[in-house]
Amino acid sequence: MLARPAPYTPGGPTRGRLLGLPVPAAAALLALAVVLALVGADGALAAGRVRRGVHLGGVDLSGLTRAQARARLAAAAPAGSTTLPSTAGTTATRPPAARKPASRGVA
Repeated sequence: MLARPAPYTPGGPTRGRLLGLPVPAAAALLALAVVLALVGADGALAAGRVRRGVHLGGVDLSGLTRAQARARLAAAAPAGSTTLPSTAGTTATRPPAARKPASRGVA
């Protein structure tokens, strides 16, 4: 003879749980999964291209391939220039000025 399942009782042991976890923990896991999926999708869409918001020497490189970015930088760079300030999002950097080999004692 088969046993009958226990009848559902409101407020029983499953109240306040989702997927066997407390609701706040399940919500946090769901939020983490959504964020990871969005980051993965963004990375897949930008594969082989410069990320959004990247500027170098005042030149917007967002979404360009490596070859396109090099061509755009070559066209925008002043003749003889070897360094450019860079910006990624809200972070800006300026590399130290390039030194000529003769200034380091190398002929």
